[in-house]
Amino acid sequence: MTKQINYEDDIFFLLLILRRLSDGLKLTVDSEIFSAKIVDDILFIDEAVDKVYDLLKNSPSLIKKEENLRNIRKVKKLFIELLDDIIRKKVPMAYYFTDILDNLIRIQKKHSETDADIDGQLLKIAGKLQEGRQIVSEEEFRFLLSDDEDNGNLS
Repeated sequence: MTKQINYEDDIFFLLLILRRLSDGLKLTVDSEIFSAKIVDDILFIDEAVDKVYDLLKNSPSLIKKEENLRNIRKVKKLFIELLDDIIRKKVPMAYYFTDILDNLIRIQKKHSETDADIDGQLLKIAGKLQEGRQIVSEEEFRFLLSDDEDNGNLS
């Protein structure tokens, strides 16, 4: 039996977690209490975003694929910004993450690179949609109109 994946809810939940984490990082909280939880959340988001994106990428017949790719790209961009705030020490707790800074930079780079991959996927989808449209050329249009004019003259 195949498992049904609700991409919209998964992506929305990731977005909620990411926004709460981003808001929490703006606070001046006790790092001894919260730094381990924040690191766990960052690693969780990294892994979860990768899983959702891989599932999306490998689902060729998904109905709302374009919308879901756009939404996961939004989550990735917010995640990249959050990591950037930590790396550039724009948030109060950033100084407590210097020991994992290299790992955060690697994660940020990975998500930046897959962002370009999502753009490629979206261009493919747009190309397929364009191919599926029936466009009447000027010559076909004239032929169709001339056929109607011919029928009008016979009556």
